[in-house]
Amino acid sequence: MNLNLTIFNTDNLYNATKGLFEQLGIRLNSTTTQAFTANDILKEFYKEREPFASVRQVYFAGLINNGILQNSIFDGYTLDEAKEQANRNYEGLMLFAVKLDKYPTRTEISELTRAFNRVSRQMPVGLLFNYEIEGKNAISLALSERFLYKQAWRREEGEKVGKVIILRDILVENTHAGHLHILQDLIKPAGISTYNELHSRWLEVLDVNILNKNFFKELSNWYFWAMGNGQFPDDKEKDKETRNATNLIRLIIRIIFIWFIKEKGLVHENLFEAKLMGK
Repeated sequence: MNLNLTIFNTDNLYNATKGLFEQLGIRLNSTTTQAFTANDILKEFYKEREPFASVRQVYFAGLINNGILQNSIFDGYTLDEAKEQANRNYEGLMLFAVKLDKYPTRTEISELTRAFNRVSRQMPVGLLFNYEIEGKNAISLALSERFLYKQAWRREEGEKVGKVIILRDILVENTHAGHLHILQDLIKPAGISTYNELHSRWLEVLDVNILNKNFFKELSNWYFWAMGNGQFPDDKEKDKETRNATNLIRLIIRIIFIWFIKEKGLVHENLFEAKLMGK
């Protein structure tokens, strides 16, 4: 399935967020369409400093719960109704879309995610952030692992908020293939009918250790494929297998380095576009 992220260029943040999650197989159920300020939502957890000051708009996008996943017929929740549900029920996710007027650091995304999670007494809160990177429209997704820290009888600040998992800096145009692959893995698989099943699936997809493991697995597979299909000219090293292995490792290291400086904007972004090579 080809995901369309350009809706974040053509529609307001509320509609674009609902449109993205529909593409992920989840029909969000918010009936509150107006934008709020961060102070409106966070109240006593709002702080007069960054990153709170950079929040331009906040939309309540909906609840992701068992009812939604089981395709129950339901008109939806207002923000106030959703808060009541979130303060009573634990199995679900309260989702907000947040418009920022500056590029956020990972630490700032984590701080805002933790603050929003303190608003809900029971249900975890997830955030979709929208901002610009050097004039390019981008989004990030942030989920909290606070469900591992459930202690309904305590209300100390930060008591229930655990690790924040972030998929960040997803460009809505010319989206990085790696980001698209991860987003496609977040699409609700057939057979998932509870929030706990969905959340476990998402955490597995977004787990950094698993992403790193997959990267090195693909790199290893490519290395052994290249060893069997490529060769390097005869030079000082006369042993063919040693020569090919040594030069192939050098090639991989150089490609990764060039990719790194390309991602940092130090070389032209078309460098790795096969259809543009040679032009």
